[in-house]
Amino acid sequence: MQGVHLVRIDALSTAKLASLPNRLIHGRIFQAAGITMGAQVVSQLVRLGGNLIMARLLAPEMFGLMSIVFTTQMILALLSDIGLRPAIIQSQRGDDPVFLNTVWTVQVLRGGGLFVACVLIALGLHVANLFDLFDPKSAFGSPQLPLVLVVASLAGVISSFQTSNYVTANRNLNLRGIVVIDMISQVAGLLIMVALGFLTRSIWSLVLGGTVAAALSTWMGHKYLPGIANRFLLNREVLAEVSRFGIWILVSSITYVLALNLDRIYLGAAITASALGVYAIALSLYQAVDMLISKLFEAVLLPVLSEASRASRDRLRAELARLRPPFDVWYLGTAGMLYALGPSIVHILYDQRYQDAGTLLQILSFGLIFTRYNVFNTTYVAMGKSDYQAAINFIRLGTIAVLLPVLFHFYGLEGATYAVALSPIATMPLHFWLFRKLGLLDLKYEFLILPVWPLGYLAGLVGVRFLALITG
Repeated sequence: MQGVHLVRIDALSTAKLASLPNRLIHGRIFQAAGITMGAQVVSQLVRLGGNLIMARLLAPEMFGLMSIVFTTQMILALLSDIGLRPAIIQSQRGDDPVFLNTVWTVQVLRGGGLFVACVLIALGLHVANLFDLFDPKSAFGSPQLPLVLVVASLAGVISSFQTSNYVTANRNLNLRGIVVIDMISQVAGLLIMVALGFLTRSIWSLVLGGTVAAALSTWMGHKYLPGIANRFLLNREVLAEVSRFGIWILVSSITYVLALNLDRIYLGAAITASALGVYAIALSLYQAVDMLISKLFEAVLLPVLSEASRASRDRLRAELARLRPPFDVWYLGTAGMLYALGPSIVHILYDQRYQDAGTLLQILSFGLIFTRYNVFNTTYVAMGKSDYQAAINFIRLGTIAVLLPVLFHFYGLEGATYAVALSPIATMPLHFWLFRKLGLLDLKYEFLILPVWPLGYLAGLVGVRFLALITG
C-alpha cells in the first residue's frame, strides 16, 4: 500500500468538544454525518456490485453456507460482547492510554476466545454429520461447513488486533481516516474475492476475500490512525469500570444476537441450503438499505447523544428532536419504496434462481419501519441505562422465538420472514413507556411522521413503472 497517505486530524478530547459553541459542534456533527453517509453509499454500492458478480459465479448453496458461517460468528461475537466500543465512547476516561490499552487487551483476548469457540463448534458439526444428525440437503448437513467455519474465523482473530485509535477517532467524530481505511480494505477484499471466484468457482473465494479485508484494515489502522501505540495492559480499575458498564451490555447482546439470528439458525435446519441462499440474498439487499443509514447510529449518534446526556436532559431532548426526523424520513420512506420495488429489483439484478427473493425482500421491508427506533436504544446506552436496552431485546427475542416456528409451520418461508420483520412491534409499548419515564417522549411526533411510508410507497410505484420502461 505504498504511497497511500491518510489525512491525520488531531482528535479533540471530549472536554474540548463540550466547550465548543453549539454552532461549531453542529458543524462537526454534520460533517461527520456527511462523511459517514457518503462512505456508506459507496460501500453498499461496492458490496452490491460484488454480490451480483459472485451470485453469477457461485451456486446459491454457497451463499447459504456463508450465511450460517456469518451467523455463527455474529452470535459468538455478541454473546461475548461487554460493550468495549461504547465503553470508550461513553466513559470520561475515553482518551486515557491506560483505559484504552486495557480495553484493547481485553479485545484481543476475546478474539482468541471466539476463534477457539468456532473451532469447537466446527468439531461438533463434523461429529453430527458423521452420525447423520442433520439432513444432508440442509446447510448444517454440508460436509464443507466445519472447515469453512474454522478458516473464516481467522478474520475475527485478525480484527481483534484493530487499534483502539479506531474507536477514539469515532468518539471524537474524526471519521475521515476510518472511512478511507474501510473503503480501501473493502475494495481489496472484493477484488480478491472476485478473482478467486472467477478462477475457482469455490466458496473459498468468499472466505479469503473477507480475511484479506480484515488483515488490511487492521494493519492500516495501526499504521495511519493518529493516537497511542497499543500495548498489552490489564488495569484493575479500568476492568472494574468496563465490567460495571458492560454487564447489561452483555445481557442485551445475548438477547439481541439470538433475536437477530434465530431465523438463520432455525431455517438452516428446516430448509434446503439453496432456499437458505435465496433468503440470504433477500436479507443482504435489505441490510444494504438498512446499513446506508444505520451506520450513522454507530458513528455519529452515540458520541453526540453521550455528550448531550452528560451535559443535561434538556440538551439531550433538543438533540433528539433535531436529529430524529432525517432518520425517520429515510427509514419510513425507504420502507415504502422497497415494498413497491422489491420484486423489480431482484428481477433486474439476479437470474431466475433467485427470483423468490423479491417477495421476501418486500416482507423484510416492514422491518425498516421499526429499525428507526434503534435511536431509542442508542439513547439508553448514551445515558448509561444499558439495562433498558436489555429489556427491549429480551421482549424481541421472546416474540420471534414464538412467531418464527408458528408462522413457518403454517405459511412456510414467507411466514418465517414475516416473523422476522414484524417481531419488533412487541417492543414498542415498553419503548414508549421508558421514553416517557425519561421525559423524552413526543407522542404527537410519533404519529405525525407515519404518512412518510405511503409517500415512499407511491414513489416506489413510480420507480416500478420507470424500471419497466427502461428494461422493456
